[in-house]
Amino acid sequence: MFAGEEGSGAVACPLCRAVLPRPHLPAHLRLHSRPRPQTHANALQCPFCLKKYSTWNSLKKHKSVYHREQSWNARGFQRILERDKENT
Repeated sequence: MFAGEEGSGAVACPLCRAVLPRPHLPAHLRLHSRPRPQTHANALQCPFCLKKYSTWNSLKKHKSVYHREQSWNARGFQRILERDKENT
C-alpha cells in the first residue's frame, strides 16, 4: 500500500517524507517547527541516571523502560509527603 493512498490511513510528511498514521501527522509536524536544543545544556535530563534527551517523549520512554521501579517509588514517596503535609 502506498503512503497517502486513499483509505490506507498512512500519510507522508510533506517536510521529511516520513510515513506515519494520519492521526499522528499534526504532532509530527510540530516536531519540525519546534526549536531544538543547541547544546546538551538545554537538553532534558533523566533525574535517575542523568542521561540527556532532546524531546519529552524520548525521556518519558527512557524512564518507563529503564527506571520504572525508581519512577514509581519516587511518585509514591511524593504522594506520602503530600499526604503528610495535608495532615499536619
